[in-house]
Amino acid sequence: MAVNSDESKESKSREEKPIESGFSESKSNEENTMEFKSNESKQENSTSNKSNRGNSNSNESKKTNPLLIGVIIVLGLIIVLLLTSPKTPVECPPSGSCVCPPSDSCVCDPCAPCVEPGDQELGVMYMYPPMCEGCDPSKIRKLAGEIGLNIDIYTNDAIPFSHIILTKGNASTIASAMNNYNIMVALCAAKYEKACDIMAEEPDKMRKCLSENGVSNETVVFYYSDECTQCKKAARWIRDLENESYEDYANESYKFLLINTDDKSVGTVVKKGCLSSFLNIPEGVPQYICVANAKSHTDTSQRTFNNLDIRDFAEECRGV
Repeated sequence: MAVNSDESKESKSREEKPIESGFSESKSNEENTMEFKSNESKQENSTSNKSNRGNSNSNESKKTNPLLIGVIIVLGLIIVLLLTSPKTPVECPPSGSCVCPPSDSCVCDPCAPCVEPGDQELGVMYMYPPMCEGCDPSKIRKLAGEIGLNIDIYTNDAIPFSHIILTKGNASTIASAMNNYNIMVALCAAKYEKACDIMAEEPDKMRKCLSENGVSNETVVFYYSDECTQCKKAARWIRDLENESYEDYANESYKFLLINTDDKSVGTVVKKGCLSSFLNIPEGVPQYICVANAKSHTDTSQRTFNNLDIRDFAEECRGV
C-alpha cells in the first residue's frame, strides 16, 4: 500500500508540471502579445505624428499657394502693361545737327549713337559715259584739289551724262555733274562746308564778270549747239520773245544771251569764262541760266521747255 501511495504522488507531480508549463507558455504569449501591441501602438503613434506633420505642411502649403499665385498674377499684369503701353515719343535732334536713325515707332531712337555730320567721312564718285566728249576728268581732279576733297572717277556706259554720287554713313545721293556749280550744290547739301562757301561766292563772281561785259542781271543765257534739234526750236521761240515786252515791264523787251557751244569768238569766249562754273558740258544742251539768281534749267527727256515755259522762266528772272 505504501508503494502505491508513492506512485500516486509521482503521477500527480507529472500531471501538475505540464499545467505549469502551459501556464508559463500562456503567460509568455500574453507578454509577447502585449509587447507586439505596444510596438504597434508606437508605430501607430509614429505614423500619426508623421501624418500630423504632413497635414501641418499641407496646411502651410495651402496657406502659401494663394500668396504665390497672387505674386505671379501681379508680375504678369506688369509685363502685359509694359508690352502693350504706347511708346513715349522722343524729341529728335534739330535738323542738320545730328544724324539719328528712326526707331520702330517712327521717332528718333534714343539708344542709337548720334553722329555729327562733320565727323562722318564723305565719299565722292564722279561717273561719266565713255563717249562723253565734254567730260574732262582732269578738270574734276583740279576741282577736287581746290576744295581739298578726294573724288574717285569712273566711266559707266549705263548713264547718259556725267553724275556725282555722294555717300555718307549709310546714306547716298546722286546729282547731275554737268557743271561745277551743280557739284558744289550737291556737296553743300552733304554738309561739306568748303563747297558751301564756294557755292555762295560763284553767283556774285558770275554777275560781276558779265556786268563788266555788258550783260545785265535780268538776262537769260541760252546755251545751245547747232546739232541739237530741241535747241533749234527753242532758238526760234526766243527770237520771237525778244520782240515782246515783259508783262510787268511794258517798256522792256525780254533779254537773252545766246551762246553757241562751238563759238570761239573773243567776246563769246570771255562770256563763257564768266559762266564757266554754270555752263554744262556740250552734251548738256539746251540750257537756260538766269543771271539774277543763278537758277538753271536743262532740257531732258523728262522735262523739256516749250515757248510758254521759256517765257515764264524769263519773267521770273526779271522779277528777282
